Amino acid sequence: MPENTKTSIDELIANKIAAIQEYEDDIPGVIIVHNASNGSVVYMSKRGRDQLGVTNEELVAMGPEYLVRFFNPEEAKQYSPKLLDFLQRQDENEIISVFQQVRVSPELPYSWHISGIKIIHKDDNGIPLLLMTVAVPVESVHELAQKAQRVLDENNFLKKNSHLFESLTKREIELLKLFSKGLTNESIAQQLFISEETVATHRKNIKRKLNCKTNYDCTYFAQAFNLI
Repeated sequence: MPENTKTSIDELIANKIAAIQEYEDDIPGVIIVHNASNGSVVYMSKRGRDQLGVTNEELVAMGPEYLVRFFNPEEAKQYSPKLLDFLQRQDENEIISVFQQVRVSPELPYSWHISGIKIIHKDDNGIPLLLMTVAVPVESVHELAQKAQRVLDENNFLKKNSHLFESLTKREIELLKLFSKGLTNESIAQQLFISEETVATHRKNIKRKLNCKTNYDCTYFAQAFNLI
């Protein structure tokens, strides 16, 4: 990279940080400016540095290791594709939000945060260079944390079992929806103008294909795949 180009980028970053520092104390959350290419920290507001017990120089020196040190890598796999798609769209007006699990040190448990992310600078070719994140803790909001966990659990379930659901025929999907509403074989047979024996056979085949042991297991499939 030419020296004058590097200087101009450094000046740009310095100007962005100076602007952020003017209002960061008024923002109800932690502000982080990231290198868009690898997620490393360029700047973090004082509120965040105080929580982590580090200086900005230490954060910058960590590079991409920052992500491994403070974030749950398993949970990060859930939102990484969303972030990559966001970067590919290269839209400076778009804001995405993700739930993240963060911990101050390995000795402490992870706590939930919700983060809003925005591109704040792109290069001459339109490639994002800098991202700004505003992270707000939600661990004290018990219901919200529970809902976030349910969403993550459901996403994991979808990924793990999509191939099983795709093995169902259209007729079986229709019947799975009816089963999950608690309808009896007799009611379903009357509604679809088929015999109760046929309904019972379908029920048995659906359970076998989905590896369901109970009717509740089938209902969970229907909920996860938006049938009910």
